[in-house]
Amino acid sequence: MKRTNIYAVILTVMLSLFGSANVYAVAVTIDTGNYTGLWDMDIDGQFRSGTAVVDLDPGVHRFRPGTTGLVIFSVDEAGMITLPPDFDGVSAIGGSGVLSILTLPVVIDPGQYAGLWEIGRVTESVTGLQTVNLVPSNHLNFNGSIGNAYRVAVGLQSSAFLITLLGDGTVNVFDSTAASGAAGALSFANTDVSVIDRNSISQAWYILQVTEHRFGDATVTLVPELTYVLRDVAAGLGIFTVSEPCAVSPTSLTLSGVDYDLSCGAIDQDSDGVPDVTDNCPLVANPDQIDIDGDGAGDSCDVDDDGDGVEDTQDNCPQDPNPAQSDADLDGIGDACDGDSDGDGVDDQVDLCPLSPPSLPVDLDGCTGAQRIARACDISNFVQHGKYVNCVAHAANESVALGLINETEKSLFIKEAAKRR
Repeated sequence: MKRTNIYAVILTVMLSLFGSANVYAVAVTIDTGNYTGLWDMDIDGQFRSGTAVVDLDPGVHRFRPGTTGLVIFSVDEAGMITLPPDFDGVSAIGGSGVLSILTLPVVIDPGQYAGLWEIGRVTESVTGLQTVNLVPSNHLNFNGSIGNAYRVAVGLQSSAFLITLLGDGTVNVFDSTAASGAAGALSFANTDVSVIDRNSISQAWYILQVTEHRFGDATVTLVPELTYVLRDVAAGLGIFTVSEPCAVSPTSLTLSGVDYDLSCGAIDQDSDGVPDVTDNCPLVANPDQIDIDGDGAGDSCDVDDDGDGVEDTQDNCPQDPNPAQSDADLDGIGDACDGDSDGDGVDDQVDLCPLSPPSLPVDLDGCTGAQRIARACDISNFVQHGKYVNCVAHAANESVALGLINETEKSLFIKEAAKRR
């Protein structure tokens, strides 16, 4: 009778229980470097983060960053790791027992979109401008794109588009106008969508993962080519999509009995071409947006255009600050905006005597006889009193000749000059 080799039986049982796959497994350190997202291996599909040691059988393996990334490498029985040309020195560096993952920084700019976004299994849900370290490659993907692929979700996690990152840092967007790529950068496309409460009920509503609660009408900046959920506080919801060039479908939704109209572009209630969000008179058409006093209220709807504390309906210079409301010639136009403030027929810009008493004759310089004499003969300029009196007499004679004063008035001017010392 043939004897059974007990050791062979034991080995057969162990192999049947534990399998032979790990007999030659080698410990490999996956050094993720600056990559902080989740990753898994083809051996178990277990998601990890950060540097870890995994047991690998000799052969070809796949390191998978994010949801759709891929780095192919081989490990031999001695633990030496090598990579194909599309990955070697681009996605990772091999070595003895270590796979060192390489990354490139990518600046993600959502523009005016203020809602949540994320890169699948790489980032958490975030807002605003972010720099993310991603693993590149020059590998040809199943969809014909080249580079390591990542899934960018905007708002809803189910609403997303794919990007790829090449070894030279170029970011490409696959089959979508939701964003545009460049060297080391990804910029979201932005589209303004207006939500109008047709019933004017002002029930609180929001766009899931995009806005906080809003009331009434509002304009929201969204990323096109994606789907969004409009909800209200009564748990009503409606789904709509935004395409590029801008179109919203459907154009209306009813939530909890409230009707909402959805349309492209910002709300412009006065139809002046300036969106309400930036219009300094949202209910009064003023395409020029003139705001003389710079108070944020356009002149077309500002009750005090010049900000001088006097309302326009009472202001004798509604567009020129003049809180004192001075009006020297009493013509109803304040001095601050009156081109001839003394009403003598001589424009203030050339008037040498801009405050001449009303109704008195003036010369071509806008001066009365008295003003002409005073300008010509300033007593402080004379050392000898007699010369001052002579100056007044000469100027008075000229004023008589010009019809500004009469002979009696001339005599009075000369007598007054003689008395002055």
